[in-house]
Amino acid sequence: MISSLTEPLLYISIAQTFFVTLLIVTKNQSNYTDRFLIGWLGCLGIGSVLNLLRLHYNTFFQPPPVVDTLLAVSNPLMLYYARSLVIPDYKFNRKEAYLLAPFIALVVGVASISFRRFVGLEPPGVAYGPNKVEFDTGKAILILTLVFAYVVFYSFQTFKAINSNQKHLEDNYSIKSEEVQLRWLKYVAIVMFASQIWIFFSLAFSWYFNENMGLYAGLRIAITTAGNVLLIYLLTYFGIKQPSLFSKYHHSLPEEAQKEEENAHAKLLNKTEAERYLAQLKVYMERDKPHIRPNLSAVELAEYLGISRHHLTELLNEHHGLNFYTFVNQYRIEEVKRKFDDRAYDHLTLLAIAYDSGFNSKSAFNLTFKQSTGQTPSAYRKQILAQRPENPS
Repeated sequence: MISSLTEPLLYISIAQTFFVTLLIVTKNQSNYTDRFLIGWLGCLGIGSVLNLLRLHYNTFFQPPPVVDTLLAVSNPLMLYYARSLVIPDYKFNRKEAYLLAPFIALVVGVASISFRRFVGLEPPGVAYGPNKVEFDTGKAILILTLVFAYVVFYSFQTFKAINSNQKHLEDNYSIKSEEVQLRWLKYVAIVMFASQIWIFFSLAFSWYFNENMGLYAGLRIAITTAGNVLLIYLLTYFGIKQPSLFSKYHHSLPEEAQKEEENAHAKLLNKTEAERYLAQLKVYMERDKPHIRPNLSAVELAEYLGISRHHLTELLNEHHGLNFYTFVNQYRIEEVKRKFDDRAYDHLTLLAIAYDSGFNSKSAFNLTFKQSTGQTPSAYRKQILAQRPENPS
């Protein structure tokens, strides 16, 4: 029964992985984010192939533990994918390579505990047929401890990277849409963590009680497969839709402009430059009203001023005391207030005025307006209407 339900899921996940990987590979312009996503999906797809072979040939098919251990590279790939999305101008450098240390430690640690079994020179000690499990308790505990610490480390680092996105988001975007908040990636990380912890505890249970693994292998493969299928579908649906939040801009720059952008990190604006750029920015905001466009980004304002995005962030944070998100939304709030006070907009609803002023959601508008004025939009508008003279001159 379990096998009949699991097999179609495995075929679906393998096919889905293949076609989506092909789609990403054939993109005109790939970046680090795409490469990490391909690697992550590839690990999940290979895992599905192995589980399909185990399901059909459980008595004969016993890949050496090195195969499953190497597939654990999906965890650092998940972390790299998250970091490539949230770090402006992401590059895979030596510092990033250090994040592979736990993966290397896992491979070396598992291999050193039982090298001959690790590379397949001895039976793996976990049989899916009628045989009992044979293993050394001490070695099993060491391996389980390594695996548990490994999963927890990469999951924690991934959640940390996603949460750090808030700072970068507010320095670069004027709205908090689903695409830039990355909630979906947090759900994917949770599913992956839960799936791996399930495998960990099911193996620990079987090893501890020295039970016949054949009784549990089918169930473990079924639940693992369900988790993998869910992961693959979440990754393919959201991963393809997800724009590269920062690297897209960086890769679109000419090579000379890229070097200028990188050099800007080492050069600070002096007081005179900051005052001049800030004055230009205020004139532009009041005259052209770019804030009424919901998708206004820091890149656009930086290009208008002729400075790097890094210098725009410095200009707002250090010389104006605001991040980009707060700076733009202050202008949107003032735009809303102006329209509340203008009889020409009396026929519009609160939400219509909010959208017309650059906000993209009711919740963001209500929260930002109350934080700025201490009143809800409806209460503020009623107050304005009550104070307005009945017969305008």
